Amino acid sequence: MNKRFIQVVESLNLAFPATEISEKIGYSKGKISEYLNNKKKVPKAFLLKFCAAFSLDYDALFKESEPQAPRVNDESDMAMIVLVHTIKDELLELVAEQKNKSLAVVKDDFTRRAKAKQKELLKRLTSIS
Repeated sequence: MNKRFIQVVESLNLAFPATEISEKIGYSKGKISEYLNNKKKVPKAFLLKFCAAFSLDYDALFKESEPQAPRVNDESDMAMIVLVHTIKDELLELVAEQKNKSLAVVKDDFTRRAKAKQKELLKRLTSIS
């Protein structure tokens, strides 16, 4: 999303981008510079304020660059998803028994790791297309 933000800022032909954006939306020049120099990820809340301040259409400019979850195309995809979830639940119970931990603790740990992996995979998928 930073790349797209940088392109949009460049298209505005601002003389002093960080300063002008800062004055319009109330973020520090330092924070805006971090976004423009790709040092920090641009948050959606910032982009919404930025678009409002410069009369830009957020959906048209940034919506398409947000990661999209893969779509289920047919019954075989759905059957595979159900199978994976069933196996996952059985594995979680087995791990809980083996490690003498409560199932809730194991599920929380698994969920945290799975979300991180999902985010990483979605990032890779969107960078390919």
